[in-house]
Amino acid sequence: MIRLADRLRGGYIPCMSLPRAWPVVFGLCLVAATASPAARAAPRRATCATTALRDLPDFARGTTGIGDRPASDDGTDAFLDDDTLPLRVHHLAGGEADATLVLNELRRAWALQVDGAGFAPPPADDSGFDAGFDNNGGSPALDVYLAPLPAGVGAVTVSGRDVDGDPAHDRRPSFIVLDPAQSDDVLAAAAHHEFQHVLQFAIDARESVMWFEATAVAFEVRGRPDVTSWQDALPAFQQQPQAPITADGFQFAPFATDDDLRLEYGAGLFALYLDDVHGTGDGTFLHTLWQEAAGLVVDGDVDVTTNTPDWLTALAARADVPALLMDFATWRALTPPLAVSDDGPAAYDLPAGTGLRGQRVLLERLSGTLRTTVPSEGPFVGGCQVTSASAPTAGPATTPVFVHAESVDGHALGATIVAVRDGLATTSDASVGPVVDVSADVDAGAELLILVCDVSITDADADPVFAPVRLSLGTTPYVGEGEGEGEGEGEGEGEEVIDCGCGCDQSSSSSSSSSSTGPAAGDPRGMRKSLYAVGFFVGVFGFAVKAWRHRRRQRLYQKKP
Repeated sequence: MIRLADRLRGGYIPCMSLPRAWPVVFGLCLVAATASPAARAAPRRATCATTALRDLPDFARGTTGIGDRPASDDGTDAFLDDDTLPLRVHHLAGGEADATLVLNELRRAWALQVDGAGFAPPPADDSGFDAGFDNNGGSPALDVYLAPLPAGVGAVTVSGRDVDGDPAHDRRPSFIVLDPAQSDDVLAAAAHHEFQHVLQFAIDARESVMWFEATAVAFEVRGRPDVTSWQDALPAFQQQPQAPITADGFQFAPFATDDDLRLEYGAGLFALYLDDVHGTGDGTFLHTLWQEAAGLVVDGDVDVTTNTPDWLTALAARADVPALLMDFATWRALTPPLAVSDDGPAAYDLPAGTGLRGQRVLLERLSGTLRTTVPSEGPFVGGCQVTSASAPTAGPATTPVFVHAESVDGHALGATIVAVRDGLATTSDASVGPVVDVSADVDAGAELLILVCDVSITDADADPVFAPVRLSLGTTPYVGEGEGEGEGEGEGEGEEVIDCGCGCDQSSSSSSSSSSTGPAAGDPRGMRKSLYAVGFFVGVFGFAVKAWRHRRRQRLYQKKP
């Protein structure tokens, strides 16, 4: 079970990015957040609550208080306005310094995201129509409030209703609330992050949670590259490469092999890759994908309720998505300890602990035995199965490695081998198809990752689906022998799995059947779905009891005739 206290202790509240479970999870998280001493001492950056709040109805927003415009105790409103841009920063008494800092960062964000990347200026949040939140204190400018937020929440962008009710789009005005208790650097980075959310809401408020947060992180990095708090979420993303590239933490929670579920924030690495490799590094490519995902510049049907088209649809119109996903898999692999100076995300100087995790094996023991992967290693549709190894330093100068993979469900797969030695990286040619074969001669002493990815994903909103693969890893070419019975890669007389001592050991259990779509029998992860269901019914029961008690108290005070 994923313990809520652990999420709070890490500065992450899972419901902050999970609109699908708001009736129970959001309320429980808020109660725990405000009550937990651990949350108040969270060492990590507090979470952005924007995508969690997005789908809450008005009455639910009122119960949380997060969706209200902050107001001072004495009813006064102190603020700073920009001289030329429609920006207003509201602050409490004594908060002038923080307001000045935030206003300066918003000017930089405007220059980068509006003037540079091409986003339209944010709409006013006090427009004449019913925006869905109170206009008390609103202005024709973008209103940003410096005010305390619940523990564990550092910032939130509150969106209203669609600007005109046109079913062809969902474009919303919004305002920002930043907690000034954060450090100056984190507060500055949060201003860039939330400003991007304002611009996103003005284009397509129904886009996926992952895309909302990943691109906001990318613009945060562009705006304040000196602030590295965004890297806190990278291990969550890198240590679960089996997850779909499109998934957010809540979607993947039932299948997760790690307790840190900030996948959508760690996916900022993917948005940076898109901007660096397929764009010009200034955010214009990301803006283009947002525009096209909203149906603004593409032909065809637009369905707001199903987020059609989505960012992945827009990307597919501009790039070969399977080839792009394999290229990104290689790019993200070149992180510590496999970082090199001339490839991958080297420009971001990522710290230790952000490497791609995989099942670790002894290269010299690879037997070529064919087995079927299990959910704990993946891949899921849009994710990768990763195997790591070290080439022996003694013996031959090179060791041949052969990879053979077959999709059980006939999906398109991609496979490649990445080897790094002395700061230099080499990769095999990537193969894409329902059956793939790749090979490489690996230099003695090299560290390598073998990546087998399901690249058949086409819907950015799809729930995670396990896509089992029949996989053979060997030092001789695969010759088509039958699948071993109960013999997984690295077990029994096959390959030997070793514990690298760094959390990268994901030893397989016995081969699963091709119809497996979740954790194997007896796997504790299999309890999570049941626990979620139990939690839901417990929550409903609690609400019913509370309503009964309320009614009973009313009757006690009713006058008898």
